[in-house]
Amino acid sequence: MSDLDELDRKRREEFKEYEMKKEAIRQHNMSKLSEAEIKKANEEHEKMQQRHKQHPDLNHPGGKEQLEEVGIWFLNLTKK
Repeated sequence: MSDLDELDRKRREEFKEYEMKKEAIRQHNMSKLSEAEIKKANEEHEKMQQRHKQHPDLNHPGGKEQLEEVGIWFLNLTKK
């Protein structure tokens, strides 16, 4: 296994642990809430997850679309 594969595996493992800890903290905090507050918190959590999933796609770095986007931004910046 190459060094890059090992680093990638560790990064993925750390991210999994981070997500599990974040969810455990959320569940712990929810256990202290009333039923109405739990329902509201769950709705808010679902709304945030949907918003996170619906972000606009990023152009591939160095690709034609990304370079055009940066070029347009740069041209608009220099016109001022």
